[in-house]
Amino acid sequence: RAIATEVQLPLLRAVKRRLGERLPTGMVPWELTLMVTWVPGDEFRPAGPPDENSYWLQNRALEIDPDYAPAHALFAQLASYHAFFHPPADSASHRERARRHAERAIELAPFDAEVLYQVATYYRNAGDRDRARALLERVIQLHPTHPLAAIDLLLVEGQCDAGAGAAIARLQALDRRLSSSNPARWVLLGHLSALHLAEGDFARARETARQARAIVPVTWTALPLAAAAVELGLGDEAGAVLAEHAREWPALDLDYFTEQLVPR
Repeated sequence: RAIATEVQLPLLRAVKRRLGERLPTGMVPWELTLMVTWVPGDEFRPAGPPDENSYWLQNRALEIDPDYAPAHALFAQLASYHAFFHPPADSASHRERARRHAERAIELAPFDAEVLYQVATYYRNAGDRDRARALLERVIQLHPTHPLAAIDLLLVEGQCDAGAGAAIARLQALDRRLSSSNPARWVLLGHLSALHLAEGDFARARETARQARAIVPVTWTALPLAAAAVELGLGDEAGAVLAEHAREWPALDLDYFTEQLVPR
């Protein structure tokens, strides 16, 4: 279990690097979807806000095979992520399209752990935590050494329960078992930051977000860091960390995020 947890992500990154040397027009569906699958340790910053071309790889896979479940799952997952930081991607029509892709993925591949993981991420992003929790539990049944499902499940449990204390303690225990080079560690630290923020422990929320961003600085950890910094009277720090991502998400609207997305 320990070996599998540590080596799966580096293996996927190696395959993605080899595929990156080829033209996508010559790829088959599994190659196309792997190219767009987020693999911790292989993060990159988008060149700008999303548009329809952001889904080109999934659409290409579905042109070749309309019933290819991973492409449906990855379409839903990416669309739900875009909705966080780009308000135009959070329209009713965009949400409905993502929902259809997610449901189709489950219909086509109810026993594929990676498909279910991507759909669980979609439901978590969309605010359906009960379905996210159920799917993550199913992923762990099918794939006990999945490198991310157990980490994400603790975040969902911490958000669902009255208090995040138990989830925080289990994430901290899990962090002690991960090697310092494990590429999933920044994800765990990011989840810890979000739960500390929910508990009102702003100092720890800021510190764990800073640790996560020392590994990989992504927008997902910029928001809890900025929120914790503001609560601690560090407005300049909050502004600076958000400015790091202004080119990627020029339409990011914190009022919209706070008033529309967070409650949902």
